[in-house]
Amino acid sequence: MKSIPVPLQWRELFTPKELEVVEWMLRGVDNLSIAEQLHLSINTVKTHQKNIYAKLLVPNRAKLILAAQELLARQ
Repeated sequence: MKSIPVPLQWRELFTPKELEVVEWMLRGVDNLSIAEQLHLSINTVKTHQKNIYAKLLVPNRAKLILAAQELLARQ
């Protein structure tokens, strides 16, 4: 999977750690690998993801990626 940059409009929505998590998610990295890269527990990664989804009003990773692609296409 090709890495997708975080849309500029999203950067101010997230805490610094959420931003790191969303960047890894948009690279197509799985939760366990994100946890290892960021030195977090998998539960902490899932909590950040839950917060990210709530802020963007998306239900899952697939919709997150789709929303990022749509925003980037409009830039």
